[in-house]
Formats: sequence, C-alpha cells, structure tokens
Amino acid sequence: VVLGDSCSGVPGGPHEARFRQLSDVALRHAGWADACIYLGDHVDGYCDPDTLRAQWRHFLEREFAPLAGGFAPILHVPSNHTVYDAASAAIYRALMLDGEIPGIVLRRGLNHAVTLGDGGAVLLGTADPDNRGRARIDLDFLAEALQALAGRRPLLVCGHHPLLPVNGYRRFPMWRVAPEPAEQALAMMRAAGVAAYLCSHVIAFDLQVADGLLQICTAGAGTLYGPGGAMPGTVEGAHLVLLELRDGAFAIRKLDLQGRLDEWLDWPVPPGHALVRDQPLTPAPAEIAAPHRWGQRP
Repeated sequence: VVLGDSCSGVPGGPHEARFRQLSDVALRHAGWADACIYLGDHVDGYCDPDTLRAQWRHFLEREFAPLAGGFAPILHVPSNHTVYDAASAAIYRALMLDGEIPGIVLRRGLNHAVTLGDGGAVLLGTADPDNRGRARIDLDFLAEALQALAGRRPLLVCGHHPLLPVNGYRRFPMWRVAPEPAEQALAMMRAAGVAAYLCSHVIAFDLQVADGLLQICTAGAGTLYGPGGAMPGTVEGAHLVLLELRDGAFAIRKLDLQGRLDEWLDWPVPPGHALVRDQPLTPAPAEIAAPHRWGQRP
C-alpha cells in the first residue's frame, strides 16, 4: 500500500478527515499487503520546533496509529513539509530513524535502505534541509544502497520529489529534482534492475516510463495544498495506490476516498493490449509557480 502527502497533524484540520478516510481504505487491504510505504509530508510543518513536535505527536499518536497497527513494516520518506531546516531534520531523525528499523542494511543522514522480503527498497531523503526542503538527491548514497541490495528482487527506490516532471510541474528544485542528477539517478536504477521509482509531492496520480523504468507518483493522502486542492484540481484528487509486484510485472491500482478503483495499469502491458493516449482534460501548463505562501511560513 503506497500513499503520501497528508500534511496533517493539526487536530480538527481539513486534511485530517480525508486522511482518516484513506486510512480506512488502506486497512481493508492490510491482510495481504507486505508493507505500507509513506512517501512523505506526514505533517503540515513549516513552523517553529514546538509546534512541529505537537503536530508529529498528534499525527503519530492519533492519526497514524491505525495504520501503524495494521501494517508491518511501514517505510517512511522525509519530505519538504517535514525536513525544511536543521531543527525539523533533527526532529524527523529522532522520530523516524533513530529507533529500530527492520531489515536495514545501510543508513546515512536521512537516507536508508532496507530489505523487503526477497526484495529491497531505498528510501531517499530528497528534501534539502538547507534549502527549505527543496529537491536534491544523494547520488553517492543511491549507488551504495543499490550495491548493498544487489541481487534482491524486486527493487524499489522511493523519494518524495519526482525525477520526471508531473502535470507540467517542471520548475526545479521546487517541484522536482534537477534534470542532470535526475537522469544520473534513473540510469543507475536501470543498471541495477530497479523496478520503479516511487514519489509524491505533486498532488496527483501519475505514471511515466523512461526507457523501461516506471516513475509512479502518488500524492493524495488528504492534503488540499496546490491549485484547486490538487494539481490540477479538475482531474486529480485524494487517493492511495495498491502496488503488486510479481515475476517482474506490476499491477498498479489507484483507489479513491471510498475505496473505489478508478485508475489502473498492468506493466508491462499484457500481450494483445496497448496503451491509449487520451487528450488531457485540461491543458498542462509549461510552468507553475508555488501556491500562495507555500514554504513561506515561519
């Protein structure tokens, strides 16, 4: 079960109710799921340390507790709403990385890698605490982690920020990792036999293929941030993703707030089927600025 971007931790806040709905949907699938992957932006953040600690306390003790009780393991990724300065990075490290992490094989800074059954996952801290949480990628750690997990299948790499632009959000490092290090990272993943790169940040469900490597963006765990509450608000919405990997193939299922299947893909495409390119419902803008006050709170 894969989800991200609730931006919650605020009791009674507007994001809390949607995250609760999605948690209920996720828990319906806890019996068969091997893991839950949370791709970042757990809490609202961009605030003083005391307020941030209170947000984390409410999120972990109240909002996230049902998922924590229903899934093992749960893999977490740091993000711009949780790691945006030195203090927030220290709080994240203490809460999410300083305890026992099942299957851990490598850790450096806010990056770590774990075994996951016969496979493995690399969890990248793509949010730069020295630059308000904007995108960057540690290529040296990625190389070491892929080597440490060599021979395991399937392999997943998870980060908060997309490597390929989603829905016209091309500006970097605000919306995605810069093109040159992103291409280097994708090349390393292909060479290592990585099955997919999972990300969030742009509030959308999006699948892209770059020379055979999937980028799966799922950022719909309740936040309303972004134009129209999603990016774009006319076609995107709250959701989570069920991801099944078997014999080198994916079954990817997007579920909405009611648990209904509304988008899906089997990859590679089964014989006799073809991908259909539909016209976009709304024009994809070439470049989109930050939403009002994004990243500007004290």
